[in-house]
Amino acid sequence: MDEQANVEPIFEPAQVEQSPVEQERANPANPQLTRVTAENRVPMGGPEQQLAVPEIEGYVLHWFLDSPGRIPRALAAGWEFVNRGEVQLVDRGYASNPGGDGNSDLGSRVSVYGSPGDRGEAVRQLYLMKIRKDWYDSDMALRQKETDAVVAALKGGKVGLSEEAAEDRQHRYSHVTMGLQRKR
Repeated sequence: MDEQANVEPIFEPAQVEQSPVEQERANPANPQLTRVTAENRVPMGGPEQQLAVPEIEGYVLHWFLDSPGRIPRALAAGWEFVNRGEVQLVDRGYASNPGGDGNSDLGSRVSVYGSPGDRGEAVRQLYLMKIRKDWYDSDMALRQKETDAVVAALKGGKVGLSEEAAEDRQHRYSHVTMGLQRKR
């Protein structure tokens, strides 16, 4: 029995106590923690815009709901996905790392979970996309031109097609008082 007492164990786990911060840093799967300082702290209870992101120079940013056909249409119009590292999101995770980027996408795209719809729909992703500022300005100018034409038609009393026949004008909706007479 004396011989067995002198035998050293083959494997002995290290008995090193680590703080939670050290444990986070020890796991390579966890991103580095950002130390909270007086300059970067966010007070509790203060207003916070959940979808606020910093600007990307030369681009216009917009959150697109992942509804059928919406993302492919945006891609066809020249919008591009914003990738991790381009912006820092407001981190909304319950147990997430304070230094995390707030992204819910497992890939490289920037996305967050949206709210469920009014009809009990499933929660869908919101994807952050960007478009070149000159393309955006061109699209908005085209939209404004169409809006100006509608406003001019409404102000000028020309609602409908410009080739509207005279007999069709009498069937427009307008404010008319109808008097009902009662027979005695």
